[in-house]
Amino acid sequence: MHASLWSRYCDAHRIAATSVPLFDADAAGVVRQRVTPSGRGFLVRSPAMEARVEAATREVFASPAADGLLYLMHTLDASGGGVPLYAGKAERIGRSGRPSVNLTDVGLAGRHKFARWGDGYAYHVGDLSACACEGHGPERTSTKYRHWAEALFAETGARVRLRRDVRFWVTPRDRRAHASGLQGPHASSFVLV
Repeated sequence: MHASLWSRYCDAHRIAATSVPLFDADAAGVVRQRVTPSGRGFLVRSPAMEARVEAATREVFASPAADGLLYLMHTLDASGGGVPLYAGKAERIGRSGRPSVNLTDVGLAGRHKFARWGDGYAYHVGDLSACACEGHGPERTSTKYRHWAEALFAETGARVRLRRDVRFWVTPRDRRAHASGLQGPHASSFVLV
C-alpha cells in the first residue's frame, strides 16, 4: 500500500486516536486465551474491540447507505502513526442475498463469525489461534495465519506474547462516500503481514 495514501487515510479518519487493542493482553503483552475442554486455546479479543465491532455493526443495519464494515489491524510507530498490517471488509449482504451471517452473528454469545474476526475456523481469530495456541491440529493451520502469528507474536503456545501492541479500527463502510483508495468495488482485503 502506498505510504502517502495510508497516511492520508489515517489522518482523515483519526485511526491512531480511535483504534483500540485487538487482543485482551496484559501489560507484558501476554494475550489471554480461552481454552476449550478438549485443550484447544483461542486468543481472546479485547472488550474494547468487541464493543467497537458491535457499535459499528448496529450502525450498518441502521443506515441504508452502509454496505458493511471496513476494518484495519495495525500497530503504531514511534511517532504514533499507524503501521498497516491488514485491511478488510465484512459485507452487509451475504452471498445468499440476505443479511450476512458475518454481521448478524455479532450480537450472539458464541461469536463464531464476529464480522470475520470470530473464534471459528475460517475466521481471523480462530485461524490465528490455530497457528499460535496449543491444541489445534496441523490441518487447521494455513500459510497466511502462520505468517500473521510470526509477525504478531514473540511467543506462541501455552503463552502467547505480542511483539508489540496490535491495534484494531472499524467503521461502517459506504462505498459511495469513501474515495480513499482503501475501498472499492473489487477489493475485499489487503494482506500486509
